[in-house]
Amino acid sequence: MANTLTGNNPQREQRMQALLLDRISLKYQRRIAREISRAMNELANNLSDPTRRPEIIAKHTAKMGRILNSLWFESGEDMANHIGSHEKAIAGYQTKAVGDIPSTEIANATMRAWVYQYGVAKVTGITRTTQDDVSKIITNSINEGLSERQTAKVIRGISAFKGSNRAGTIARTETHSAANVAAQATAKAAGVQMRREWVSAKNERTRKSHKDADGQVVGMNEPFKVGGYDLMFPSDYASNAPARLTINCRCAVAYIL
Repeated sequence: MANTLTGNNPQREQRMQALLLDRISLKYQRRIAREISRAMNELANNLSDPTRRPEIIAKHTAKMGRILNSLWFESGEDMANHIGSHEKAIAGYQTKAVGDIPSTEIANATMRAWVYQYGVAKVTGITRTTQDDVSKIITNSINEGLSERQTAKVIRGISAFKGSNRAGTIARTETHSAANVAAQATAKAAGVQMRREWVSAKNERTRKSHKDADGQVVGMNEPFKVGGYDLMFPSDYASNAPARLTINCRCAVAYIL
């Protein structure tokens, strides 16, 4: 059995990471759902004044940005602490990440750079989807001959479902992506030679391409080959991989000594 940086075998490491990230994901899923529902309701309440839509979407973007920023940093910090806190228990390996370079400091520095590079585009994409969902309802309502009041009622009626449905995917994907970015930086700071192993979540929901990647071992700076695409880690949306390979992923990376 491979010796990992955390002292867990790869399968146990996947389960531990899943538990850690599920806790964070569920916490933010509720906040994201409420915000999407709130924005859709505000758009519904102002159908008669289209000039207010840019203001409403800007407010939605700002609120979603604050939620995701908090999610990203919490995910990164908790995962960095998970990776870093076990290093001194690995017999025969001297690492420097714990003590010399605190895991929290590594995570925060890494997340600041990552959010600066990808954060705005990610938040804008999420809020644009909210606007697109409302626009589709308006178009369909016009085609069906519904009145403005009836259209607003449809939007309000579906807002909670849309919020809840989208929030799960957003929270899981963003938590996973941020955590893996921080884990990679923390592992590198350990100062020892290691490789990385893709560990799939072994359940009926695991997609075939991720099952096929299970057990794949690469160098610290080498990508995994998943479904014909290069991914540095699960939920790596900085890659050019399609969403079907990155969203709602529960796979993990085990750092092999």
